[in-house]
Amino acid sequence: KEYKDRYGHVVVPRYSTDYVGLGKWVQRQRAKYKDKSEGRYSNLTDERIRLLEELGMAWSVLKQCKDRAERLPWSTRFEQLLQFKKEHGHTVVPQHYPELGNWVHQQRTHYKLMRKGRDSLMNHTKALQLAEIGFVFEVKGRKPKAAIKEQQLQNSPPKLPPFNNTGECWTDAVNFPLPDMI
Repeated sequence: KEYKDRYGHVVVPRYSTDYVGLGKWVQRQRAKYKDKSEGRYSNLTDERIRLLEELGMAWSVLKQCKDRAERLPWSTRFEQLLQFKKEHGHTVVPQHYPELGNWVHQQRTHYKLMRKGRDSLMNHTKALQLAEIGFVFEVKGRKPKAAIKEQQLQNSPPKLPPFNNTGECWTDAVNFPLPDMI
């Protein structure tokens, strides 16, 4: 109930730093509910189901095909990211954030593939556009919001993670044509 009061929903991430153990507990309740609904033994009572449903418990959180985010052009999602940055002051979009969170996660994944020389939807032009707005390509652990803002407010040119094991930045290691500015 406290989590719902704070966040307005009960789709608790599996690992929450604010509510340690709650995400795993919710996951166990879903598994017990599934067992019960499929006729297997479960110690989940009808009373507990009722109480959880009153809180708005989502028994299934996997997206169905009809619920998937609409496929939009990269430039449209980039504009959404710019709007997110304008509203929140950073580009670290939570993965559960509707539609944009998944797109941001994909950008990081495809950037890593590109750096390894593997097939990727990321290219140097897109990576440069993201870097220019302060996109964080590698998120290791969770930084406090103040640290993220401080990192992005520095007046130095945007820095990309190293391209190769020598520590060279990909802009130094690879020559590529910049798009013609219209």
